[in-house]
Amino acid sequence: MSSVFTLPPRTELMVGDRAPMLAGIDYVKGAPVDQFEPGRCYLIELWASWCGPCRATIPHLTALQAKHSELTIVGVAIWERDPAFARALIEEMGDAIGYTVAVEKADLGGGYPIRVDWADASYTDAVPTAFLIDGEGRIAWLGNPNDVGFVLMSVLDGSHDRTAAAETYRGWLEENLIREERALIDAARSAIDAGDPGAAIAVYGQYLAAFPGLEHEFGMRRLGLMLTHRHPEGLAYAAHLAAITDRDPKRPREVLREITDLLMDRDDLYDVHGLAGFCLDTSALLPRPSAEDSFYLSWYEAIALFRLGRAAEAVEVARTALAAGTAQNAPDDDWPMANLRELIARIDGTTLSAAEPAGPEVVCEGDVCRIVS
Repeated sequence: MSSVFTLPPRTELMVGDRAPMLAGIDYVKGAPVDQFEPGRCYLIELWASWCGPCRATIPHLTALQAKHSELTIVGVAIWERDPAFARALIEEMGDAIGYTVAVEKADLGGGYPIRVDWADASYTDAVPTAFLIDGEGRIAWLGNPNDVGFVLMSVLDGSHDRTAAAETYRGWLEENLIREERALIDAARSAIDAGDPGAAIAVYGQYLAAFPGLEHEFGMRRLGLMLTHRHPEGLAYAAHLAAITDRDPKRPREVLREITDLLMDRDDLYDVHGLAGFCLDTSALLPRPSAEDSFYLSWYEAIALFRLGRAAEAVEVARTALAAGTAQNAPDDDWPMANLRELIARIDGTTLSAAEPAGPEVVCEGDVCRIVS
């Protein structure tokens, strides 16, 4: 951590801490948990009805509850657009859910205690996430519920070393810059919500300079803001990101995708020709070990050529890319294919009716879903 950068204070919920009460929820199935009884273990799972991996944990948690009478499992649905969706799913599944289930109440002025006291305080931004509470009412472990088995057995038989677990968890937080990441997200979001993208760009710059390890995750967000808000250093920052390939060899391609998406849709970018020329030059230097790599780079090149005023070349490259995509069995409604057809139509002076679908608010990777906006 930087010795000259101070993070804002926040309330934390760590392994080893006493578990907060379950407040601000409506129980849909099972007996309410008003307090954590001494000597009894609890597994509190945060989940959501829109989360596929969360639904996949239901049989596992049901089996755990059936096997361990000394354990109480409570699933709490959070981050629901409408709590009614979660209620409907719970009722639809019936006996397939064999443990207590609750839904976070809509905010009626009292806030969201589960989000604040559990998710935010523990730096949780993905579901499903579970908290294992030992017989003393303290957090013994937190993580994906699919991984709780071994820890649960050690807590139940009394062999679990909570102090060591707490040290390991805090070490993980520090090594992965979790506190710094959350502080950056909060500060940038606050600036955006206040209608000040310039302040958000500055916030990203300050944090990424103080904690370079965050640039892998947040550099593209800063670049997107810089480009969409005509920041004069956007091109220079794009070149900087494209040169960072030690952690992600595909980063240059991601930078090109970010720029060309905007070049396709925006006429008001700062230094359009400079951005297009950078994309063309960078693409020419990148290896093309597979047909997929060649397809995507050709897509970016076609857009760059279009913005450079080289329409005939753009159409030729776009048609070649379309043929390559067809040969790879890419669906006609696949976004790159649709985008290439739109580019050709635009150059030819025609208009396509299909619109780009709205981007997702949630991204699911592996066995978790993460909120991204």
